[in-house]
Amino acid sequence: MSIFYAMIGILAAIQASLISFGIIESGAISITWVRIHFVTIGIVTQAIFGILPYIISGELSNRWDIWAFLNSGFFLFFFGRSILDTLMMITGGSLIFIATSLFLIQLFQLNNNGSNYLFYVFGIIFFLFGITIGTGIWADWADILRIANPLESHIHAQNWGFINLVYTGLILDLYTKFTGKKIANPGAIKYILILQTLGGFLLLLSPWLGGKYAVSIMIVGMIAFLVGTTILLRNILLPLRGERKDWGFLHLIAGYVWIYAPLVFSPFIILGVDTFRYVEQNAPQSLIYGWVFQTIIAFLPYFLGSEQKLGGTKLSLILVNLGGIFLWLNIFIREFYEILFGIAYALWAMALILTFYQSTIRSQV
Repeated sequence: MSIFYAMIGILAAIQASLISFGIIESGAISITWVRIHFVTIGIVTQAIFGILPYIISGELSNRWDIWAFLNSGFFLFFFGRSILDTLMMITGGSLIFIATSLFLIQLFQLNNNGSNYLFYVFGIIFFLFGITIGTGIWADWADILRIANPLESHIHAQNWGFINLVYTGLILDLYTKFTGKKIANPGAIKYILILQTLGGFLLLLSPWLGGKYAVSIMIVGMIAFLVGTTILLRNILLPLRGERKDWGFLHLIAGYVWIYAPLVFSPFIILGVDTFRYVEQNAPQSLIYGWVFQTIIAFLPYFLGSEQKLGGTKLSLILVNLGGIFLWLNIFIREFYEILFGIAYALWAMALILTFYQSTIRSQV
């Protein structure tokens, strides 16, 4: 299913580029929403739901009921969004919530073989919050739940909570397999967990509460998150000091550049500083392709059965990160924003095609 959604993601990225160059017209559906969710719910969630039971227990333990709820929910939500059918979107979101709840229960039932289990558990809990908020955006739940900025709360729950914690857990669990070494200080793992979880929670809470304390809460959350992430990077880089890093590992490290950038601008966005208004519109796309997708490239061989190396090449590293650079240029050079935006998505489309070819077609040959 991850590969299936990756194929659709390729078409969506090509479409975005062609629209920006004026070659085709935009449709009625928000293609930004389509592109982002085919990467997050499509590629990432499918892969995570498939691989985590094996990471935790050492045994494949996938369940058809979870798979069916997750994919039928995604289909209903996406189709409901395209025709603006609120009931269908609520139904789809509810099915995704059920699938995620069953998956969380499944994780509790597995015998942990020494994995960094809590990163996955807390990440899935954040995902439940993200699903609830995301579904509620279209069902007017914001007033009931007293969410001041539901869209930003949804994005923060998904990125800083769900995806980040699961990615951190995977990096820590697979580090020795990919590098043949242990992280510099295994005792630091508990501090990474505490700081990233606290940071993710505060970054979720800030736009949820809104008001005069929102910026202060966000800054504290941002500091906690960045300190935890910096500790993580230090511990995975130190053992490899002086050694040549492979392209997959460089993909992992480069992805974190795109995490730091939007966090720095977040307080200005909440304060409503006009200069940074385009950051809120475009930074999530840079984050999804620059960080989320780039980390997928690195982990892809493991997801497909190879436990020996990370994925990625010099070309994929260049394409993904050049795309991120052009998207950020589009944010600040508005007179050329359509051209820069189109170039960014053209580069990402090429990176998607290259990754798909290397991980499926070439591996079979």
